[in-house]
Amino acid sequence: MTNNQVNKSLLGNYKINDVDVDIYFMPRVIEAFASNQEVQIVNKVKYGEEFKIPDLENHFNKIFEIVKSRILKYETYEMFFDTIDYLNQELKWKSQFNEKTKLIEIHVNYSEMNCPEYQDEVAKALQELWDAEERGEDVDEYICRQFEANKDDSKMPKIVGSLPAPKNTFH
Repeated sequence: MTNNQVNKSLLGNYKINDVDVDIYFMPRVIEAFASNQEVQIVNKVKYGEEFKIPDLENHFNKIFEIVKSRILKYETYEMFFDTIDYLNQELKWKSQFNEKTKLIEIHVNYSEMNCPEYQDEVAKALQELWDAEERGEDVDEYICRQFEANKDDSKMPKIVGSLPAPKNTFH
């Protein structure tokens, strides 16, 4: 671990209407918006300990307001997957709602699309798909072959959702 890597997620507590919200900011999100000094402070915090880092909290409050606006726009407390843009950084978030406890749990993570190498890999994968289609290959068969060939490779971009799902597969 380098001195600018975060070793934990942080929890913020908010409210939307009369519903409590726990929002977890994953390590890569913290790293994206914290200074090296702030990262060192975060890494020293013990579980359950409260602390103040005003600049970082300001970022978290703004991210929460964006997520809150999406929740209100979509009129749902449960979101399987959504992306937002904050300071030219793409963030992914998802939420779950516990009706019994009236608690929304939100996880905010850093998107791989912020990494130029990942964007290049996605562009390459899409170009290969388009080339296969142009050659007259069955697109569903092509996607199935690529999925099977790369399913265990964590470095390959996962573009499920960006492309039509292959027929007769569950992933």
